[in-house]
Amino acid sequence: MGDGAEPLVSVVVPTYDRPDRVERAVASVAAQTYDRIEVLVVDDCSTNPVADVLCGDRDRTFERFEVLRHDRNRGGSAARNTGIRASDGDYVALLDDDDRWEPEKVERQVELLDRREVGVVTTGAKVLDRNGQLLRASRHDGLPGDSVELTKRLLCRNVVGSCSSVMVDGEVVDAVGGFDERFPSWQDLEWYVRLSRHCRFGVVPEPLLVYRRDADERVSDDLDVVKDETYPLFLDEFAPVAAEYGPMFERKMRAWTAYRVGKQLVLAGRVREGRPFLTRAVGLYPFESSFYVHCLPALGGAPTYEAVRKTKRAIDRIA
Repeated sequence: MGDGAEPLVSVVVPTYDRPDRVERAVASVAAQTYDRIEVLVVDDCSTNPVADVLCGDRDRTFERFEVLRHDRNRGGSAARNTGIRASDGDYVALLDDDDRWEPEKVERQVELLDRREVGVVTTGAKVLDRNGQLLRASRHDGLPGDSVELTKRLLCRNVVGSCSSVMVDGEVVDAVGGFDERFPSWQDLEWYVRLSRHCRFGVVPEPLLVYRRDADERVSDDLDVVKDETYPLFLDEFAPVAAEYGPMFERKMRAWTAYRVGKQLVLAGRVREGRPFLTRAVGLYPFESSFYVHCLPALGGAPTYEAVRKTKRAIDRIA
C-alpha cells in the first residue's frame, strides 16, 4: 500500500492487439488531475509486444509505469488479475485498452473513497460510436445504500457499469479477491456481486468514463460462449445466493439471467435461439414488463421481430 500523504492509485490496463487504443488509454491517465498514480499495463501476449509501442520515459509522468506481458493469451480476467497482484496502490482502478477517462475521474473517486464510507466508486459514462461520435452521455442515477439491496439488483442486472468506471479500495480487493477466471464473459458482473456482499458502493454521477461501442466487434462465437458457458456457470454460482432472499427472488434472478442471454441473441439476429430464453424469463417471472419488449415480437419469428424493431427506431427518431 502507498505510504504518502495522498493515497496511491494503481491503474491496471489490460490490452491485446490494440496498440493505438492502449496509447490513448494511457494518455488519458497521464492527463488526470490527481498526481499519485502508478500504471500497470498487462499485455495479454499481443502479436507485437505493447512495450514496443509504449516507449518513452513514463516514470516522469507516473510514480511507477510497468508493462507486464503474458507468455500466452489468457483473457481479460487473467490480465486484470495479473495487474492487480502486481499493484502497490491504496486504491485500484481498471481501464480497458479501448476506453479513456475524463481528467478529473481519479481525483473525484479518491475524494469519495477517502471518506471511508464506501469500498467501491463508479461513475457515469459517455458512449461513442465506431467513428468516435458521441451517442449519449449518461449520468449515473445512483445505487442503493443498503448492500443487500445492491446485491439483489446485481443478481438481476449490471447496475454499476463498465469495469473501466470503477475504483476499489485495495483492502476490499484483498478481502474479496480478483476476477473469477472461469467466466469467459460477464466477468464484471460476477465481481460486482462478490464486492457488494462485502462493502457499500458510491457514485460520482458525472460521465467521466468514455467508451466506444463497436457493434461490429460482437461475433457469433462470443454469444455461443455466453449461452453455453457463462449462463449456466452464473446460475450455478449465484442461484444459491439468490435463494437466500427467498424462492420468489430466486425465480426473478433466474428470469433476468435468461432474459439477458435471450436479448443478446435476438439483437444479434439469432431470434430462433433467443426465443426460448425470453419465454423462460417470462415463465419464471411474468411480473417484469421489460421482458415482453423482446419476447412478444420474437414469438413471431425473425421477420416480425425485425419489423417491430424498425418501427420502434422510426418512432424514437420522430420523438
